[in-house]
Amino acid sequence: PVIDAHVNPIFNTEPARQGISPTFNRFINDVDGNNTSITRFMKKVAIMAKLHGVQFVVVDMAKIDDSQVITEADIEQERIYPYLYSVSPSQVINWATDKFGRLISISYVVRNSIIDETDTAKDIEETWTWTETKCKKVVDGNEEVFDNNIGVIPVVPIYGVINATDDLIPQSDLYGIARTSLAMFNACSELRELHRNQAFSILAYPIVMMMIMKMVMNRLE
Repeated sequence: PVIDAHVNPIFNTEPARQGISPTFNRFINDVDGNNTSITRFMKKVAIMAKLHGVQFVVVDMAKIDDSQVITEADIEQERIYPYLYSVSPSQVINWATDKFGRLISISYVVRNSIIDETDTAKDIEETWTWTETKCKKVVDGNEEVFDNNIGVIPVVPIYGVINATDDLIPQSDLYGIARTSLAMFNACSELRELHRNQAFSILAYPIVMMMIMKMVMNRLE
């Protein structure tokens, strides 16, 4: 509920966009190849950013052969335009920033499922490293290196709040609230357990004690 209270108001209304090309319009309606709109995708990223402190969005695109002629129909039918995917802080294994705090290198691990030569689904780990000039992909010890032709690292950190530290991966601003809530839950659980046990011991009298009390009452009468 706390996360939803922070995130839901931002996405209650769809953003108004003007001057959008047909290709970009296709992109914002399907940013990941799974028919996810950019609004829905960014809402999921915002939720994870509030939970983790930061969430990374990677902008990538399938490799295109330079000799291949791409038509407008190819772009639409084969989805030849960028796609997005998110990376959590736990997937980031290394990074570097310059003296201004700008990201100059980042490495992360993503898990992917593929169909192997025997038509069997197989889970693999891909390690990606980005710099402003190169991109390196490592799978099962096999390394591929590509040129980063756009000249910038296509990894965008989305912070839950304004990052006031020099750390690329800050602690979530909700961590303190979560710890307080956990402490209150544990305290209430312990108190409830104590009350239940004590109430049961008061309400349940042994048979012998009840007989003695009955004898005392008879004598008083």
